[in-house]
Amino acid sequence: MKILIISYFFPPLNRIASSRPYSWAKYWSRMGHEVMVLTKQKTEEDGPLNMEYHPRDLENVKILALKCWPFRLKKPDPGSMKHKIFRLPFVKSLYGYFKLLRNLLMKDFWGFATVKKLIELYEKYPYDIVVSTYGPPGSHFVASYIKKKINVFWVADYRDLWHGNHYRPKKWPLSCLEDKLERFIVHRADLMTTVSEDMNRKLSKRFNCDVITIENGFDEDDLVLSSNKEIFPNDNKFRICYTGTIYQGYQDPTPLFKALALLKDSNVYWENKIEVIFFGSRLGNLTKISSQYGLDNIVKTPGFISRKESLQVQRSADALLFLEWEDSSTNGILTGKLFEYLYSGKPILSIGGSTNSESAKIIQECGAGIVLGKSPQLIADTIQDLASGKITGRDNCIQEKIKRYSRKNLAQAMIAAIEERM
Repeated sequence: MKILIISYFFPPLNRIASSRPYSWAKYWSRMGHEVMVLTKQKTEEDGPLNMEYHPRDLENVKILALKCWPFRLKKPDPGSMKHKIFRLPFVKSLYGYFKLLRNLLMKDFWGFATVKKLIELYEKYPYDIVVSTYGPPGSHFVASYIKKKINVFWVADYRDLWHGNHYRPKKWPLSCLEDKLERFIVHRADLMTTVSEDMNRKLSKRFNCDVITIENGFDEDDLVLSSNKEIFPNDNKFRICYTGTIYQGYQDPTPLFKALALLKDSNVYWENKIEVIFFGSRLGNLTKISSQYGLDNIVKTPGFISRKESLQVQRSADALLFLEWEDSSTNGILTGKLFEYLYSGKPILSIGGSTNSESAKIIQECGAGIVLGKSPQLIADTIQDLASGKITGRDNCIQEKIKRYSRKNLAQAMIAAIEERM
């Protein structure tokens, strides 16, 4: 089959969102399908252009990178007078309307020139399937136009929700306009895919369309390290590591810090036995909370590290910290970090949020760690048992269930589901 993937995110743009369409292109082409990727021509404004991937994996994939229209609404620099003005409620609301208008005109994506090229492209490359992935919305705009003009099978994929997004909620009337816009654009889709059962339920409720769950997963090819060198000193300290971003207001490390304070106040001199290291450049107010509990000697924040270094950290740590999402209305946040943690072989400590979330269930079903919730005493006791060797935290690890989340298996499952419905 001939497949057209439409995605703003794609290598070399170094964002976790690039991994999903990259894995489709990689594994579908290996399965013998002809794959073309339509993406925006990347610039430094899009983000770091240093994603590590194997060019040979895309050697049979056609990539069409198109320029974006030059119209942009750039946010002013933090601390400037313009930034202060932008923070005024009225101005923020007005800016939101401009962003919606920008989406309507497709000027932030590939513009009308894109759809013209796609119609011309179809004459040379008559694709059978179009797979567009949100966000931003531009991918669905373009795919919807194709579906209207050419009767191909359209799969609308959601890495995040568009209307009802947990991280960027909108107030009325903007939310109402956004809802109507999405319904107008996506109603032509033949199939929807998304990354969690919670998002599946929400999309199924809003749209009269078949919705299936294809999680993000991990790519075994990308997670293989050339060497398994230990990066921490051999000083008998028990190290818990976190790699990535902390979304302030949505993830809360406070229960862990309360547990560490309990250990610190015990008579076991835990300051010399334990270290909790947060690797990343966007950690919210982590250092402030840590200092409030007097944990400066235990909690470390070395800053940003590369993905390769991040994977080495995960293999060298004694345990990996996973911070659950705190919003009880969103139990289906399955980040790429979770699946990297599953592959690492190290015990995962799930802290905060709900113990019934989808991520918590996956950790438990795979026997890959311990779901601890918000109890400081339970967290402290578990850390003490792990550090002393009383428990390993990964005794009943089920490799077959973990392999289900490999991107190769997920790509195969997705194409099988598409073929079944065509």
